[in-house]
Amino acid sequence: MANTQETNELEAWAQLLRQIPISQTRQAVWQEVLESLLAQPRKYSSIILSAALGRYATLVREESSLILEDEAALGLPVVARERT
Repeated sequence: MANTQETNELEAWAQLLRQIPISQTRQAVWQEVLESLLAQPRKYSSIILSAALGRYATLVREESSLILEDEAALGLPVVARERT
């Protein structure tokens, strides 16, 4: 992925990052993969980084909503989060 330079190959990698099904059991692994891509911005093209960032944001939101669902299921009060 880091050595890819042709636009069609870059788009294929980006599409894979955006659309690959990620189960809950594999979510932590994929989150690590995406974090490693994002930690090396000079190594990857902007197309790959954009796809990785979008997917990472989606995974983090899903994880946060699962935590909130767990709190609600346990009868814990849901704390409103301040938007910055």
